[in-house]
Amino acid sequence: MSTLATTRQVNVLDPDLYVDPWDDYRWLREEVPVYWDPAQKLWAISRYADVIAIEKDGGRYSSYYGSRPHIDLRENRSMIDMDDPAHQAQRNLVARRFTPRGIHRRWSAAMPKDLAKADFVREFIDLLAKNAPSQSDTARRA
Repeated sequence: MSTLATTRQVNVLDPDLYVDPWDDYRWLREEVPVYWDPAQKLWAISRYADVIAIEKDGGRYSSYYGSRPHIDLRENRSMIDMDDPAHQAQRNLVARRFTPRGIHRRWSAAMPKDLAKADFVREFIDLLAKNAPSQSDTARRA
Protein backbone atom coordinates (compact mmCIF):
# COMPACT_ATOMS: atom_id res chain seq x y z
CA MET A 1 0.00 0.00 0.00
CA SER A 2 1.35 3.41 -0.89
CA THR A 3 1.85 6.34 1.46
CA LEU A 4 -0.89 8.12 -0.47
CA ALA A 5 -3.35 5.41 0.56
CA THR A 6 -2.77 6.15 4.24
CA THR A 7 -3.12 9.93 3.91
CA ARG A 8 -5.87 10.43 1.34
CA GLN A 9 -9.41 10.81 2.65
CA VAL A 10 -12.72 10.45 0.85
CA ASN A 11 -15.99 11.57 2.39
CA VAL A 12 -18.18 8.94 0.75
CA LEU A 13 -21.44 10.81 1.47
CA ASP A 14 -20.31 14.25 0.33
CA PRO A 15 -22.63 15.34 -2.51
CA ASP A 16 -19.67 16.97 -4.28
CA LEU A 17 -18.01 13.55 -4.57
CA TYR A 18 -20.77 12.37 -6.91
CA VAL A 19 -20.16 15.15 -9.44
CA ASP A 20 -17.03 13.34 -10.63
CA PRO A 21 -16.33 10.33 -8.39
CA TRP A 22 -14.29 8.17 -10.78
CA ASP A 23 -10.77 8.90 -9.52
CA ASP A 24 -11.89 8.40 -5.93
CA TYR A 25 -13.72 5.18 -6.80
CA ARG A 26 -10.64 3.87 -8.60
CA TRP A 27 -8.41 4.79 -5.67
CA LEU A 28 -10.75 3.09 -3.21
CA ARG A 29 -10.96 -0.10 -5.30
CA GLU A 30 -7.22 -0.30 -5.93
CA GLU A 31 -5.77 0.96 -2.64
CA VAL A 32 -8.35 0.66 0.15
CA PRO A 33 -11.24 -1.60 -0.88
CA VAL A 34 -12.46 -1.68 2.73
CA TYR A 35 -12.25 1.98 3.70
CA TRP A 36 -13.01 3.68 7.02
CA ASP A 37 -14.51 7.10 6.28
CA PRO A 38 -13.51 9.25 9.27
CA ALA A 39 -15.89 12.07 8.30
CA GLN A 40 -18.97 9.83 8.24
CA LYS A 41 -17.68 7.24 10.72
CA LEU A 42 -18.63 4.32 8.50
CA TRP A 43 -17.05 1.63 6.38
CA ALA A 44 -17.20 1.89 2.58
CA ILE A 45 -16.78 -1.26 0.50
CA SER A 46 -15.69 -0.57 -3.08
CA ARG A 47 -15.20 -3.91 -4.84
CA TYR A 48 -18.16 -5.67 -6.42
CA ALA A 49 -17.25 -9.15 -5.15
CA ASP A 50 -16.90 -7.82 -1.59
CA VAL A 51 -20.26 -6.05 -1.76
CA ILE A 52 -21.92 -9.26 -2.99
CA ALA A 53 -20.24 -11.32 -0.25
CA ILE A 54 -21.47 -8.89 2.40
CA GLU A 55 -24.95 -8.85 0.93
CA LYS A 56 -25.11 -12.65 1.11
CA ASP A 57 -23.88 -12.83 4.70
CA GLY A 58 -27.02 -11.73 6.54
CA GLY A 59 -25.80 -13.37 9.74
CA ARG A 60 -22.89 -10.95 10.02
CA TYR A 61 -24.13 -7.85 8.17
CA SER A 62 -27.58 -6.37 8.59
CA SER A 63 -29.76 -3.53 7.36
CA TYR A 64 -31.82 -3.69 10.55
CA TYR A 65 -30.62 -0.30 11.82
CA GLY A 66 -31.17 1.29 8.42
CA SER A 67 -29.25 2.38 5.40
CA ARG A 68 -28.43 5.90 6.54
CA PRO A 69 -25.56 6.45 8.96
CA HIS A 70 -26.18 8.23 12.24
CA ILE A 71 -29.96 7.74 11.98
CA ASP A 72 -31.75 4.88 13.72
CA LEU A 73 -34.17 3.53 11.13
CA ARG A 74 -35.30 0.37 12.92
CA GLU A 75 -38.92 1.49 12.62
CA ASN A 76 -38.58 2.22 8.89
CA ARG A 77 -40.16 -0.50 6.80
CA SER A 78 -38.54 0.55 3.54
CA MET A 79 -37.27 -2.42 1.54
CA ILE A 80 -33.68 -1.13 1.61
CA ASP A 81 -33.71 -1.22 5.40
CA MET A 82 -34.85 -4.84 5.63
CA ASP A 83 -32.94 -8.08 5.77
CA ASP A 84 -34.07 -11.27 4.03
CA PRO A 85 -36.57 -12.85 3.98
CA ALA A 86 -38.60 -9.63 4.49
CA HIS A 87 -36.46 -7.75 1.94
CA GLN A 88 -36.99 -10.40 -0.74
CA ALA A 89 -40.74 -10.52 -0.07
CA GLN A 90 -40.97 -6.74 -0.62
CA ARG A 91 -38.72 -6.92 -3.67
CA ASN A 92 -40.90 -9.59 -5.23
CA LEU A 93 -43.86 -7.21 -5.05
CA VAL A 94 -42.19 -4.62 -7.28
CA ALA A 95 -39.62 -6.55 -9.33
CA ARG A 96 -41.82 -7.02 -12.41
CA ARG A 97 -42.18 -3.24 -12.77
CA PHE A 98 -38.42 -2.94 -13.27
CA THR A 99 -37.90 -5.57 -15.95
CA PRO A 100 -37.37 -4.25 -19.50
CA ARG A 101 -40.94 -5.26 -20.38
CA GLY A 102 -42.36 -3.63 -17.23
CA ILE A 103 -40.50 -0.36 -17.86
CA HIS A 104 -41.62 -0.28 -21.46
CA ARG A 105 -45.25 -1.05 -20.62
CA ARG A 106 -45.47 1.56 -17.85
CA TRP A 107 -43.56 4.44 -19.38
CA SER A 108 -44.35 4.24 -23.06
CA ALA A 109 -48.07 4.36 -22.27
CA ALA A 110 -47.48 7.41 -20.08
CA MET A 111 -45.54 9.40 -22.71
CA PRO A 112 -47.49 12.34 -24.10
CA LYS A 113 -48.11 11.82 -27.80
CA ASP A 114 -48.23 15.49 -28.79
CA LEU A 115 -44.87 16.73 -27.51
CA ALA A 116 -41.98 17.08 -29.95
CA LYS A 117 -39.69 15.32 -27.48
CA ALA A 118 -42.03 12.39 -26.93
CA ASP A 119 -40.47 10.27 -29.69
CA PHE A 120 -36.98 10.87 -28.33
CA VAL A 121 -38.13 9.98 -24.81
CA ARG A 122 -39.91 6.84 -26.04
CA GLU A 123 -36.80 5.77 -27.97
CA PHE A 124 -34.62 6.40 -24.94
CA ILE A 125 -36.91 4.33 -22.70
CA ASP A 126 -37.05 1.55 -25.29
CA LEU A 127 -33.24 1.55 -25.44
CA LEU A 128 -32.98 1.56 -21.64
CA ALA A 129 -35.48 -1.29 -21.32
CA LYS A 130 -33.77 -3.31 -24.05
CA ASN A 131 -30.32 -2.97 -22.45
CA ALA A 132 -31.26 -3.25 -18.78
CA PRO A 133 -29.82 -6.37 -17.15
CA SER A 134 -32.40 -8.95 -16.20
CA GLN A 135 -32.57 -10.44 -12.72
CA SER A 136 -31.05 -13.62 -14.09
CA ASP A 137 -28.12 -11.64 -15.56
CA THR A 138 -27.56 -9.93 -12.22
CA ALA A 139 -27.74 -13.23 -10.33
CA ARG A 140 -25.28 -14.84 -12.77
CA ARG A 141 -22.67 -12.09 -12.12
CA ALA A 142 -22.89 -12.69 -8.39
